[in-house]
Amino acid sequence: MEDSTFNAYMRRLFGSARRFVIVYSSNMDQDWPDKHVRHRQFTRWVERNEPEWRLQSTLKNAYPFAPANPEQTSFADFYVFAPRS
Repeated sequence: MEDSTFNAYMRRLFGSARRFVIVYSSNMDQDWPDKHVRHRQFTRWVERNEPEWRLQSTLKNAYPFAPANPEQTSFADFYVFAPRS
């Protein structure tokens, strides 16, 4: 997705949250062969643009991505953010 769309979505997501923001995503800057997938290290965006939020925990995927089995695995983990205060 385009940077402007990503920025608008992230601002809306964090702007509408009160207690937690939970993101299921990859967290890496990496090219990907599928044109509809764009990996970003989104936690860096949160640090720069939403400083009132902190990464509280990361829940690793029980089935990390395996190229030999892409339909049953995922490159995403759960990232839980909470307000700093």
